[in-house]
Amino acid sequence: MTNPPGETPRVFETTSSARVASAEAALAQLRDPATWHVWQSEIVRAHGPAPLEAGDHVSGDARMLGFKVAGRADVEVAEDGEVRHDVLVGIRMNVRYTIEPDGNGWRLTHRLRAELPRGLSGRVLSFFLKRRLRRMQARLVEDLGRAVAAANADRPPGGS
Repeated sequence: MTNPPGETPRVFETTSSARVASAEAALAQLRDPATWHVWQSEIVRAHGPAPLEAGDHVSGDARMLGFKVAGRADVEVAEDGEVRHDVLVGIRMNVRYTIEPDGNGWRLTHRLRAELPRGLSGRVLSFFLKRRLRRMQARLVEDLGRAVAAANADRPPGGS
């Protein structure tokens, strides 16, 4: 989203986190677009290489606020402790996942920064969009945690 000269973007940011049993299983989910619809309910389908690497592109469809929208994610970082995408799915978002040791497990943190629509209609849409993004994000880390637990249960002992 490009702002007219001198106009500051309207930005919304939110963060949530959850414990996961395996960093390896979490990264496998994050870096495989074919799994995204399992733990991110707004995604209908996503297509891209796996495992994702910096510079890769993912395309797909999502459903948000009752609308079906085509989207894309450009992978900026895909490392052991971080995955970050520049996303365009109706609005531009920067999505960042980090995984850090936390006691006997791992802490998965999801940060979302969105550029909100401008103008009168944009302000109305933003009211609903911010609420939806908060709920989506909280549910996303919980659903990803469940997907990681299920994937980890299928692995032989000794994984991270």
